[in-house]
This record gives sequence, C-alpha cells and structure tokens, in this order.
Amino acid sequence: AWTALRSGGGELEVKDHSNRDVAPGTLFLPMHFRTPPTNLVTPPELDPFGKIPQFKICAVALAPLSPPSTPQQPAAVSHAVG
Repeated sequence: AWTALRSGGGELEVKDHSNRDVAPGTLFLPMHFRTPPTNLVTPPELDPFGKIPQFKICAVALAPLSPPSTPQQPAAVSHAVG
C-alpha cells in the first residue's frame, strides 16, 4: 500500500511493507540510498555530541494513499503490524 509519512519537516510518499520484525510503534526508513529522501521528514537539528543529524529521533504520522497515477520508484518502508 502507498503511505504518506508526515512530520514537522515535510512529507514523503512511500510504498509500505508491514513487517512483524519491526518493534511496535517503530517505523524503519532506509537512509543510505537515494530513495526515499529520508532527510525530507527528519528534523534539521544535529546531535549535540556527534554533530550528525538526529535521523533516529523523528515522529511521523502515517496516512494511506491511493496508488500514484504516474509510475514512481517505490521506497521500501517497514512498520510494525499490531
């Protein structure tokens, strides 16, 4: 299913994959690849010690989407199934 991820930083449309290996209340979004551009939904602040982006700390809201009308390269996203 296609899902919108929304945060204070922005929004992404991604292909959602439910996965029982992901802890409840947790969302996994790869950040080492060109797609999805994870930094669109992560906060701009840096970790005070490492001076690196705080990618692991970001609250998002999930909203279901209809499949896109134009083909897009899907982004793999996994979240916990309850």
